[in-house]
Amino acid sequence: MTTTQLSSLNTNLKPTTPLFNSLSNDIDHINKFVIFFYRIKNNYDKYQKGLSVCPVNINWNITTTTTPNAINFSSNENISGVLSALYYKYVLQQYYQKTDSSLFSSFIFKALEEDSLRKRQARNYFKDSNCCDNKTISNYNQYHFTQKLKYMGNR
Repeated sequence: MTTTQLSSLNTNLKPTTPLFNSLSNDIDHINKFVIFFYRIKNNYDKYQKGLSVCPVNINWNITTTTTPNAINFSSNENISGVLSALYYKYVLQQYYQKTDSSLFSSFIFKALEEDSLRKRQARNYFKDSNCCDNKTISNYNQYHFTQKLKYMGNR
């Protein structure tokens, strides 16, 4: 897999629906991108150990383009396990371009930041409480509830 092919994959996976600046309000896409990131990370970890890796599903809308000498995907397709592992490493190398809205890696980094912010807000809200009534919470479905430290972590 060449850098040019990974670069074209990075532009091909860019979603059509959410705008980059309004991603913080689109919780569904945030969750999709975070889950995608951790699935390709899991594949990368397994690939480094020589274990078998699983394909990763693209479950957001992307614009289907035909770029020559590149791998093009469309919505509801699976990226092969090895390709997703190589793509994970490529995404981490693209952190310096995290504000470029034409790259899918930027959407991943923004989604990870928003997810982290919501987890911190939920943790501060609950203040390590063991239980909380969901009727008293105004944005109940918009938080990742972490009521105890043992439930904190990547999902």
